[in-house]
Amino acid sequence: MLTRPPLVRGIERDSVVVLYSGGSDSTWAAIKAYDKRRRVQLLTMTRLGLLHQEHVADQVGKLKRFFGDHDAFAHRSVPCDKLFRFILYENYLPNLLRYGSLLLSHCGLCKLAIHWRALLFCLENGFTNVWDGAVRIARAYPERSQAIMIEALTRLYARYGIAYETPVYEQGEAVPRALHEIGFHRRADVEGTGDDRRIICSQRILFSMFLRWYLPKGSFEDYELDMAAFYRAKFSLIEAMTDAYLAGAEGADRLARLVES
Repeated sequence: MLTRPPLVRGIERDSVVVLYSGGSDSTWAAIKAYDKRRRVQLLTMTRLGLLHQEHVADQVGKLKRFFGDHDAFAHRSVPCDKLFRFILYENYLPNLLRYGSLLLSHCGLCKLAIHWRALLFCLENGFTNVWDGAVRIARAYPERSQAIMIEALTRLYARYGIAYETPVYEQGEAVPRALHEIGFHRRADVEGTGDDRRIICSQRILFSMFLRWYLPKGSFEDYELDMAAFYRAKFSLIEAMTDAYLAGAEGADRLARLVES
């Protein structure tokens, strides 16, 4: 069990951890991280239901060849099945009675598990910077909404001395074109083509169906407020469990059993 953050070594202090799916947004974030720091730790979370994970290795190799710098991009895959199931089902019946259909926001809950594992990865290995490819145009997804998750994620990481950034947030639809303009992709409309080498979530359609049913019920601001209240409870639980885990306090083994490597 990790009882305290390790000493930060120079290479980790100067590196950026980029949550990496192989898609355009996370690839553009990785390129920006390389431009700024020259050392990038690409971190890919795996779990049941995430398909084509082999595409990530293809994209990591492409990044190395594109820059001619094979030492700049390190890559790790870490499973987070247990954390995801815990986030999904903990306190399920009381949450169902209180929040109802919001429990169907699987995409946000999955990303919350991914960020939780990324936080622990950083503490285990001495990294102090985390970036991802969240974009504003997709803010119906909880992990891409400032009000629902991004501001809370920033506070969560900062609580443990880690800076969290979303460096491509305002670029959105311009990202594929930017990758084409620098010569990384052969075309600007890469999505759905053979160059679109990324992880695919087999369960994403379920969340899309939920959005089509839920969003017409009120304003988008109401949706964000409802979701933010639901996710606040999840963040509070994560903080309490992480604090106990790091301190080796009573209940620390609860999180220890969920951490896969």
